[in-house]
Amino acid sequence: MYKLRGILTTTHVDRHGHQMTRESLEGGARQMSARYIPFGVEHDPRIPPIGRVVGAQIKLLEDGEFGLEGEIEVFEPEDELPLSEDGRDIPLRSYPETRLQVVYDMALEDAESSVIIADLSKSLGTDPSQEMKKAFEPISVLVIGGAAFVLGQLAQGFFTRLGEDGYEVLKAKIRKLIERRHSVGKDTLLDIALVVPIDGYEVEVSVLCKNPSDADVQDIVERQLGRIDNALPALLDSRLGIRRLVFEYEEGDVHLRFAVRRDAVPLFRSSMMQRTEKVTYNISLQRTRGRVTHFAKRKMRATTARR
Repeated sequence: MYKLRGILTTTHVDRHGHQMTRESLEGGARQMSARYIPFGVEHDPRIPPIGRVVGAQIKLLEDGEFGLEGEIEVFEPEDELPLSEDGRDIPLRSYPETRLQVVYDMALEDAESSVIIADLSKSLGTDPSQEMKKAFEPISVLVIGGAAFVLGQLAQGFFTRLGEDGYEVLKAKIRKLIERRHSVGKDTLLDIALVVPIDGYEVEVSVLCKNPSDADVQDIVERQLGRIDNALPALLDSRLGIRRLVFEYEEGDVHLRFAVRRDAVPLFRSSMMQRTEKVTYNISLQRTRGRVTHFAKRKMRATTARR
């Protein structure tokens, strides 16, 4: 593992026309100093963290604007990092406890997509939430999420919150949104994210599917959530410190892509996935060094537990 320091975001107006305030940067610095923030690749939820942000501070830039400078620990393939016991944890999204909520990103803020999201949110009885993701070309992600799901009753809880009419609306609006994105040559990633409280902590279970059809959504909700539910007790060993489990639905089946520990370290990656990520990891670091300024890289000795 080695460390990088770099400007993660600034108060400049970005290429999307958005601008962060100094107060927003200060809030980010406080969170990054108190939690472990997973450091990923282009905000793609299918790819495990390649590192973690462990601290941050506000820095005055040469042009008078402000930057959020982060300290990043970058994981290397040979690392075997012991579970941190310092009391820090990764943040999870906050969702309603009795309803479902739509979370979307900047790729879905065009007028037509906004209307679809508003209609879907109305049927769910909650307000949509937008996430700010700064990336070169982030994939469009539509999250349908909820909190306080009961282990062993994920599918039942999801259906109860939707209702029969809401289920049909959900499929219709997802289909319409995907058709809209497809018309401009863009993909959409559906993320069904359920937060499950277990023994005093929470675990977010995500099921991802790229450009799902009505049949895909139906299979995920009616069959695959039950299969995942049955597998969770064996995966959620408290000694592992898992806080996120990421599954992906492809070609009629669901498989575990990876898990994330409370200290942002990924687990359970297949050998094929690790080979793919090694390439992505190298590409990502090259892009990061080209886009983020003021990096001061230094190697550090990883604290490892070799077995």
